[in-house]
Amino acid sequence: MGFFQNLASSITGMAFRETVEIPLTSSDLLEIELVNFIDQTSSSSTPGVRRVPSRSLNVKSRGLTYFSSPFIPRDWVEPQYDHYELEVIFDIESYFAAATRKKLSLFEREGFEIVGSNDERVKYLRIRLDQIRRATGISFNKLLRQTCRDLIVHANAFWLKVRKPEASGGRVRYGKNGREIKPVAGYFPLPPETMIPRVDKNGNIVAWKQEIDSLEKIFKVEDIVHFFTNKKSGYPLGVPSIIPVKDDIRALRGIEANIDVLIHKHLFPIILWKVGLPQPGLEARNFADGTDEIDVVEAKIAEMPMEGSLVVSERYNVEAIGLENKALRVEPYLEHFLKRLLAGLDVSSVDVGIADTSNSSTAQTLSRNLIDNVKMSQKTIEDDVVPVFEELLMESTFSESTVLDEENLVHLKFYEIDKEAKIAEANHLVDLFLKNGITHPEFRLSIGKEPLLPEEEKELFWEKFGKKELLIRSIDESSGLGTSNSTLGGRPKESSATGGGGGVDSKNRPANQHGRRRSPKLSRDAVGDISTHYNPILKWHLTLAAELQARWIAGGGQLNVNLAEADMRTAYETAVDEFSAIVRTAVRNNYPDPLKAFGITKDATNRGAFYIRKLRKEIVAELKVNQRSPNAIFEAKRYRAGLIYDTELARAGNVARFRWFKRHEVDVAVVTADDACEFCKSQLTTIRWNDRLGEANVPPHHPGCACIVRGMEDRS
Repeated sequence: MGFFQNLASSITGMAFRETVEIPLTSSDLLEIELVNFIDQTSSSSTPGVRRVPSRSLNVKSRGLTYFSSPFIPRDWVEPQYDHYELEVIFDIESYFAAATRKKLSLFEREGFEIVGSNDERVKYLRIRLDQIRRATGISFNKLLRQTCRDLIVHANAFWLKVRKPEASGGRVRYGKNGREIKPVAGYFPLPPETMIPRVDKNGNIVAWKQEIDSLEKIFKVEDIVHFFTNKKSGYPLGVPSIIPVKDDIRALRGIEANIDVLIHKHLFPIILWKVGLPQPGLEARNFADGTDEIDVVEAKIAEMPMEGSLVVSERYNVEAIGLENKALRVEPYLEHFLKRLLAGLDVSSVDVGIADTSNSSTAQTLSRNLIDNVKMSQKTIEDDVVPVFEELLMESTFSESTVLDEENLVHLKFYEIDKEAKIAEANHLVDLFLKNGITHPEFRLSIGKEPLLPEEEKELFWEKFGKKELLIRSIDESSGLGTSNSTLGGRPKESSATGGGGGVDSKNRPANQHGRRRSPKLSRDAVGDISTHYNPILKWHLTLAAELQARWIAGGGQLNVNLAEADMRTAYETAVDEFSAIVRTAVRNNYPDPLKAFGITKDATNRGAFYIRKLRKEIVAELKVNQRSPNAIFEAKRYRAGLIYDTELARAGNVARFRWFKRHEVDVAVVTADDACEFCKSQLTTIRWNDRLGEANVPPHHPGCACIVRGMEDRS
């Protein structure tokens, strides 16, 4: 079952899966090797580079490594760092947890997309990922989020591939020596702290082992996807970024513990009571019962409530003894180790929610360091996910010899998370384009978009709204020509310095074919003509007539036909757009099904556009040949401009009505007004709904025809 067959099955609700392939015989394998040999010796799409079969892309290191010995060709490499401890630190260290959450929020803030030059391959890969989501219950978004979290904490992340042909839309492949490779049905994240690699004598990873307590499980190297950052050469695992910060965390925690002891010990001061004075006769007294004055005061203090007080003479003195300024000030030490901790985590105090005295510019600079760190994690995942996509593509039914061609590769791309930098770059590219530094396709590629196709360019703002706005933006307040308040040839009257009521016009405003206005004025004759019956074709026809007539008078009987033709093309194309909107409404009123009505609208618009453009070409031809008044030329075509609108709009409504009745198997009758012409009366007939040629008899039968179609009684 091919790719498109699988796609059709998924659309119709059938299970998206491959059929079981027949095992290859020895002759089949020999034929495959022959094809690979031909592919290997033939040139690829890149000149000078020969094609290498995808199954031959397996090159390993032959250097030495620290983690094997000549006596043990393959050995397990115990991680140099305690990754279980990192999880404990994440659970108890608030700064580390806050920094990780901040990086994760930035990581997934703007999202990602799957891109490629071949839309067919991109669509296939999206379907496979969605199929994996349904099979495993884990979406690709969750996989990436967990991968980023593990990269931040451990600098390593792992996916386990589960291969199951009956739950996968990929095909069974055959590797070296005809070894069967089952397609991937799902990906599952694994805890990085439980993974141990096995390397050969050259340092190549040949297997993975997962250990949890006393349990262990060994996986093939092709069934594990390993993501890593900050990896040292020769060491199979990435080094966590928090390793250099662990001692800073311990030091900061130690200082905080000592401060806690200091607070508990010296929170309440010692109250020192002095009884008696050093002068003779004023010392503390001794009483006859053997007690002294100190014992009496001590008893009084013990009996006194917490909020109580004593009234004593000048022979008593009370003093509170605390640390005062003799204790060690710990604030600089706290600040020092906190800065080391935040620097090691690649965040600022603002990022972890600590109010700082830094200004806005400094805070943005510090946060940009965090953004750069997150973008590095995104780049790591973009690079390491390439083999994942390549394997899914190799499991497709596309030709294996073209899967790894550059134009067929599919990539993961994260959207820009630095909005300010993105806006600044976009503004710079716009400036380069406006100043002719780059072409429009180059501009589109620079902002990450494909160059526009000709039909897509019609949806740009300029084509849809800009032209129309340019033509009707400046409507002259006066309706006549040659009066004291009018304009001539589109040139506004210069207001005097002492004149009242008129605005002051800038003398530095440049003039063009429209005078000093930015667009042709809209004739009030046209506005009045369409006030009761809106006809966009006639409106723009009369607008152009007034504008070109004014230019012809201003030029002394001469007209720049090239400029006039450019304005006419813009105006009549705007008329086509407005006519299309009116036709769309008429068709939907007679055929209330938007999906089916689209084709009728398109056909009617194309017919109207053909006649409108033909009218424009005829007028341009007459302007070039006959140097007479444009008003006379346009006036001769005025009736035709109105006729095109009436006839094609009537045709669109009748065709829509006929197809609606045909859809419901209802015959239609062609009817007309009492004053119809003889030709129309001869065409009055009944059209059967199942008549394949019946639409040819649908009116109008001639320009200005008033005939319409009406449904007859249902035959059922």
